[in-house]
Amino acid sequence: MPTLLISLISCVLAVALLAQHAANRRLRAELRRREEQDDAQAQRLRWLNELVVTMPVPTFIKDAQSRFVMMNQACEQMFGVPFDALQGKIGEEFWPPEQMEAFLANDRASFAARGLVVREELLWDAGLDASRQVQTFKKPMFNAAGEPEMLIGMFIDISEREQAKAALQASLRQLRELSDYVEMARENEHQRIAREAHDELGQTLMALKIDVSMLHARTRPSHPLLHAESRRVLATLDHSIAVVRAIINELHPSTLELGLPAAVDWLLKRIRRDSGLVCQLHLPEEIAPQQLEQRRTWAVFRIIQEALADIVATAQASHVDVSLRMLNDTLFLTISHDGLPGRFSDGSSLAKIAIRERIAAIGGELDGSGAEPSCVLSARLPGRKKKGGRSLPSNPGLAA
Repeated sequence: MPTLLISLISCVLAVALLAQHAANRRLRAELRRREEQDDAQAQRLRWLNELVVTMPVPTFIKDAQSRFVMMNQACEQMFGVPFDALQGKIGEEFWPPEQMEAFLANDRASFAARGLVVREELLWDAGLDASRQVQTFKKPMFNAAGEPEMLIGMFIDISEREQAKAALQASLRQLRELSDYVEMARENEHQRIAREAHDELGQTLMALKIDVSMLHARTRPSHPLLHAESRRVLATLDHSIAVVRAIINELHPSTLELGLPAAVDWLLKRIRRDSGLVCQLHLPEEIAPQQLEQRRTWAVFRIIQEALADIVATAQASHVDVSLRMLNDTLFLTISHDGLPGRFSDGSSLAKIAIRERIAAIGGELDGSGAEPSCVLSARLPGRKKKGGRSLPSNPGLAA
């Protein structure tokens, strides 16, 4: 009996020893696996660090709590803070609270988007002692369980680009203002010349015609040769007066003083007479002269004149519709025709470019959204000088 008990105890001990040995073997295997994982993780971190360090743009890596875990020298220079001072911190002691809150909000938004997020931010550049406009790229990384693990970010300083863009826009605005000033100066000069031609040359020709008419009437019975010559002179004077009137209307149509609708109506009738193009003016409601500043009336008339001249020359149209509507100190202009397609908003000819620039110079906007295929020009033009920060209303839908 004791021998059997001893044998049983020996068997139990042997089994326990074998189990312990197997457990130790599994433990050693698990430790080796963890060591290999740690080595692989360390290797990945070394590779990642080398990648971050060699990046030419400011680059950083944060953990899921927005604490800095890696940063390159370019980022240190932009922040003006060494990585040793930021490691393991979110950086609240180095940036103002409102900027810090914006940084953290963008980090949270990047994790929530679960993808690359590109934003523009203002960042204090300690090296330059100035705020810089930067474009940030943030890409969140997640572990196997789908939980946030790290955030990779980089900055691109776009301050110079934005300044150049602003300078270009300011230059374009000045050029448009200069163009508008030149056009108005030319229109004023045309008006002055037209007035002088009407008052001086026109009246002189009319006085001469009256004198020749009297001579023509008195020479009828007694001087047939002089009578015939005076008739020829009268015909020449009539032609000269007609030419002077045409020149005056080309310089500055007198109908402009009656308002834009009257001037456009005169223009459409003249185009129909000269080219045979059927033109129709649509006025959903009357436009009083006081609703449009004089200089804008002149500018809009010239825009319509140039657009119609381009249509006559290139569109091969037989019918043109011009619609004018005034709403809240904004003039809505629509031109459509039945000729070859091609809108002024996307044309590349010099005439179309000139028209677009003239519209922009007086603060107008081309509107191509929702336009019918036959509509070649749809624009919103201020009737009076726009107040600062005030925008033009949307197109109410004009019938061409």
